[in-house]
Order: sequence, then C-alpha cells, then structure tokens
Amino acid sequence: MLAKAILSEILRRLKKIELEKLIYLTLLVDKIGMFNVFDWYVDSGLIASTQFIDTLEEMIREESVKIINGIVVLMRSVDVECGWLCSRVNGTVSYVLNTYGNYDVKILRELAYTYLTQHL
Repeated sequence: MLAKAILSEILRRLKKIELEKLIYLTLLVDKIGMFNVFDWYVDSGLIASTQFIDTLEEMIREESVKIINGIVVLMRSVDVECGWLCSRVNGTVSYVLNTYGNYDVKILRELAYTYLTQHL
C-alpha cells in the first residue's frame, strides 16, 4: 500500500512523466524518506525493482495510469490510505520533486546509482 501511495503522489503532482525518470524519482523518495518499500537492485546496468513494476502494473490494471510511448500518464487520481505515513510521503515527494524534479534524466540516473550504491 505504501508503494502505491508513493507512486500515486508523484503522478498526482506531475500528471505525466517518462518511465525512466519516474523510476529514479521513486527511488529517491523511497531512500530519502527512509521508507524502504521497494526492492531496488541493478540488473544489466539498469536500476529495477519488482515492487515498483508490480505496483505500476496494478495501477495500469485499475486504469488509473497508462504508459504511452514510454510516458506514464495519470488517467485518474487514486486516493491511497497510508495512515500516519501520508504526511511523510507527501513531504518527501514535495522535497524530491522540488529539489530534483527538473533534473535531466541522465543526471537523475547518476544520482540514483550513487544513492543506491552508497545508501544500501
């Protein structure tokens, strides 16, 4: 549920985003917020998470998001109950988007790799 709350909040604020950029921003929210709900790993040089994929697939099945040409598009907002963690999720998403949201995907990739390898 927390994984879906993080993804939903990022998408609610951005409406649409490149899939690769969404992965990196989600990793930063997960690590900076110390939520640790995603099982991040590097596979063939790419950052991945089965929890991220499963959550995104669930949101696609629910028709709350679509992926069009590598862009994740919010179709309808999802209200995810995350209890007392909601304000922390919202604050961390705000911080990450305000700080890193305008970064180029290449810079975000380097930052995500650094964060993943140095903060495991």
